[in-house]
Amino acid sequence: MANGKLTLTEIETKVKAESVTDTLGNALFFQLKPGQYELEVEAPASARRKSATFAFSVGQARAVDVTLQVGQVTEAVTVSAPRRRC
Repeated sequence: MANGKLTLTEIETKVKAESVTDTLGNALFFQLKPGQYELEVEAPASARRKSATFAFSVGQARAVDVTLQVGQVTEAVTVSAPRRRC
């Protein structure tokens, strides 16, 4: 999924880091402190999804696979016409 918005939140401090996926669906976060994190993923026309909590340790690279569901598309159309005067 390209152009997905990722928000990584450190559980203890609530500090957030954001990234956007590339054309292959990959993203990188730099200079993360060791700890417990939660990943939230948003993509156009998809429902927002939070992943399970996971931990990072020093020097670790990690892949997290997230499956998104197609979101509900809503559209509203308003039509109005001038009133006739008699």
